[in-house]
Parts: sequence; structure tokens; C-alpha cells
Amino acid sequence: MGIFGSLLGFVLGVVVVRAFMLDNVEELGWRIFWSEVQGGRAGELGNVASSATFLKCFVGGIVGAALGGFVGERMGGVPTDPKTGLPPLKVETKKCPFCAEEIMKEAVVCKHCNRDVPTQAT
Repeated sequence: MGIFGSLLGFVLGVVVVRAFMLDNVEELGWRIFWSEVQGGRAGELGNVASSATFLKCFVGGIVGAALGGFVGERMGGVPTDPKTGLPPLKVETKKCPFCAEEIMKEAVVCKHCNRDVPTQAT
């Protein structure tokens, strides 16, 4: 959820900046820039990167990404195993009565010592 929340936050940060913090001239510059990028004529990227419009949108995106990642983690992201980075498996285990190794609860033969595991009557 952290990466997804950060990406979503970045996009929302840029959208909020575009919607509420750009004046008409900056909005026009934004539209001209994207029309040139789509047309393959983005030769003035250096000027765009140094403009206030780009700076506002970039800062909005970074702040949105940070908030999105933070909120995503706080809203119950899936806990992960620190070694593998994957969600933990919900497998019930028991110890083999002969070799004391962990085996699945439903196992009838121990995978470590190959002995028949007695079933427990419930």
C-alpha cells in the first residue's frame, strides 16, 4: 500500500496544485507544454523545468507522495515479513513428535524424518 499510496498521492498532489494554485497564465503554459510533448516538440524542457509552474507541481507531487505513503501505511497496509517483503502465510503447524521439526497441522508423514505422524482425535 505504501508505493501505491505514494503514487496516488503524487498524482493527487499535482492535481490539487493545478486546480487551486495556478493562475491563468501558468495554466496556459502547462497546456502548451503538454501539447508540445504530445506532438514530439519538447525542445524547451529546460525552460519548463525552471519555471514556477513546474516547481509548484513538483513540490505538490512530492508532498502528496509523502502524505499518500504515510496515510496508506496508517490505514492498515498489509503487514509484511521483513525477510521476504511478502505477506505472512497463515499456515497452522505442529511439531513432529519424533524429530521436533515444524510440520503442517494436517500432515500424516513428517517431511523431515519420513515417519508416520499419529493423528490427534478431536
